[in-house]
Amino acid sequence: MVYVNKALCSSIAANVQVKLDAERQSEYMAALASTFLRRCIVKLHLSGYFRASLQQVQPLGWNFIKSLTLYQFNGGITALPANLEQLCLYRTVMDADMMRIMTTTAPASLHTLQLLRWCPLACPPEGLQLPTTLRTLVCARYCMDTAELPRRARAFRIRLPDSLRHLHLVQWDVLKGTPFPTSLESLHLQGCTIGSEQDSDEEDDFDGSQQQRNGHDVVRLPAGLRKLVVAHCEFNCGFGSLPPSLITFDASRDNGANLANLDHDKWDDMLYSHMFYPYAWSLALLPPGLVHLDFSMLNAYDAPLGPLPCTLQFLHMGYQFCEELGPLPVSLKSLRVLRLGTEFAQPLSRLPEGLKELRLGSSFNHPLPPLPSTLETLVVDDKYAHPH
Repeated sequence: MVYVNKALCSSIAANVQVKLDAERQSEYMAALASTFLRRCIVKLHLSGYFRASLQQVQPLGWNFIKSLTLYQFNGGITALPANLEQLCLYRTVMDADMMRIMTTTAPASLHTLQLLRWCPLACPPEGLQLPTTLRTLVCARYCMDTAELPRRARAFRIRLPDSLRHLHLVQWDVLKGTPFPTSLESLHLQGCTIGSEQDSDEEDDFDGSQQQRNGHDVVRLPAGLRKLVVAHCEFNCGFGSLPPSLITFDASRDNGANLANLDHDKWDDMLYSHMFYPYAWSLALLPPGLVHLDFSMLNAYDAPLGPLPCTLQFLHMGYQFCEELGPLPVSLKSLRVLRLGTEFAQPLSRLPEGLKELRLGSSFNHPLPPLPSTLETLVVDDKYAHPH
């Protein structure tokens, strides 16, 4: 507990981040919040229960806030700040009051919403109404034992705004026929089940149409998607033909955009350590403008890639990949990094000039083609038996 006096609060600059926890001494924290709000701060983190005294100061500095985080929050506000740009609800129950605040008072400036550790039992996903101004949505489902959570509550059924550009889902079942908005540019799936097994026996769907009840054989991606990231996911189906606009397909181990398990939920640990359904569907043909393909964590993938696009700069395949890459096209001049897994044992016909890094696994034992003059890093197994 840090004790501060009123003079210190009044002297703090307006652009600092303020974090107040009302779990203890809620009356004191509410008064402290009033002092800070009068300073016209722009970033505020509130935790716990605040009484009505907090909303009494809203006209003074509330509308200056641009970033608001509510952690296990209850009470104290009746409307969102008029100039709010970013809202984060972290373990905050989405009850009727919070739903009303978000749907009826969200300003036109709100572009980013984070729903972290959100329990779909309090508010069914299909009942959540998102602000139409959103451009970025991060939605992390609260981790519970699967037996405790109904199938319907595990499925991602939130109706997304037509203008949404960036979507990050954590620990959801992504069903076949999920209607992603056509405006979506990036999709990040973390700890999700893709093409959930419940697709086969769902009695209804997003709009009740026969087409969606019957589903598709893949989870179809929006045609304009430019970036796809998957991390620690299980797959009951593939993605089908990749969007022609796709630039990045990242399935690496440590993606910097993954949400950290800050709460150390036991179900997080179980989910991340027990992946039974790997990705095994062919990616061919690759999008013509693909720049980055990292399948380093999709270890079971062993299907042909087809012709490599001339725009490709980074290629990293997983443990079991053992398909021929085929003659690398002469037009492939942008490739800088080529990493092939342990089981890759096919010969390489040529290496493009401009390549800087080449890593080969323990199964590779063919003579290497002439190495490009630009090569900086070459890694082969100590069993490699050919001079160069």
